[in-house]
Amino acid sequence: MQKFWNTPAGRYRLQSWLVTASSAIVISALYFLLHAIFPPVESTLETVQRENLITLLFIVLSVLILFPARASLLRHLFRRQDWETLVDEDIHHLDFLARQFSVDSLLHQIIPDLLFWLRVTSARIAILSEDRKSYRFHIYKNGRIIKGNAIYYQKTEDLKREFKGFRKIARIDDEEVPESLKEIMQQNRVAWIVPFIFRTRLLGFLFLMEPPRNKFADRALQLFAGKAAVSIQNHILSSKIIDAGEFEKELQSAEKVHSLMKNSRVPTFPGFQLLPHEDDSGSSVQEFFTMGETLFLVIFATSRGGGVSGLLLSGLLGHLYSLVHLESDLSIHRILGHMRKENYLLRTEPGVEMMIAQFHAGGSVTVFVEGKQFRFQDTTQPDRILISPGWRNYVDLSPGILYRVEHSNRILLDIRAQKEHAMQEEFP
Repeated sequence: MQKFWNTPAGRYRLQSWLVTASSAIVISALYFLLHAIFPPVESTLETVQRENLITLLFIVLSVLILFPARASLLRHLFRRQDWETLVDEDIHHLDFLARQFSVDSLLHQIIPDLLFWLRVTSARIAILSEDRKSYRFHIYKNGRIIKGNAIYYQKTEDLKREFKGFRKIARIDDEEVPESLKEIMQQNRVAWIVPFIFRTRLLGFLFLMEPPRNKFADRALQLFAGKAAVSIQNHILSSKIIDAGEFEKELQSAEKVHSLMKNSRVPTFPGFQLLPHEDDSGSSVQEFFTMGETLFLVIFATSRGGGVSGLLLSGLLGHLYSLVHLESDLSIHRILGHMRKENYLLRTEPGVEMMIAQFHAGGSVTVFVEGKQFRFQDTTQPDRILISPGWRNYVDLSPGILYRVEHSNRILLDIRAQKEHAMQEEFP
């Protein structure tokens, strides 16, 4: 009887027989109760009528009350009308694993059913997050989640290291399990660890705090681990597709912001002709502004184009605008100090470089460059080095000579110094 009771199908059959027997007793009692309510009569005709009335009442009460009550009792006793009540244990793990499931149904449906079938009361499951950097733990007690979305970094790092070599179910009493892994299991009071491995990546694992009490547990858990790993991998890939769509929208917005902010007005400044070049790659922005009788030029550039670079460069311009709006006396070193101190982008994004130029009356320019990709060259002597990164460079421009500012071999700006009588000349 004990062996019969320990199987889900056996329990279902035994409980069904008990309910059926109880229903039979209740129905028989109802039949005799109706005979007691209606006393016997002497007349044969009246006796026939009495029996017909009792039979009719018995049928009506049984159909309207007793049968629905029995069905309701069965639904209350057997809430799991699936594998545990319809199939035997020896085919359950195949029938059960044929069910399709997502990560959400894995957590809230599959794992509770699996723990019930394994007859394990306490367990934990860890699932790799979408960013593939941490694992989310969910703790189960008696088939229900009592705590979810907890993160344990040290535990997962140790397990990732151990399961790189031991790529199967770890049992505390298995002699093949490495001692270092057994030590982790003993520290966490774990009886079994079921790893979810997809190719070379550990996508999650299941902690069973007590050994399963099902003779088919090992075979079922091996199949379950593979299917769980695929489900987690599909979940991560689908989240990446969604993120990529949102990221594409952000890139488009960033490109629009960038296009609005990079259209700086080129001022008229005595002694110079300035001709900015369009940068279709979106990898640079340049801004002119005057402070008193001094003209400043600030260029931010990166070797990478696209919406992300546009967003970064536009953020740099925002810092620069705030400085120009608040300050009444600017210099190259004041601009440089503000950008270094207030703006984290230049510190955290090494690909962004900056050039600051201050134009002086008489055709000279002071230039400071932070980065190695900027070039300030005399087009008649392209091999001549006019500026050095990290230094304050003073360049005396020869009238009529075309000077050019480049970054990563992209032309950003043409400059020509002019004599007083040639102020209105145009670029060739």
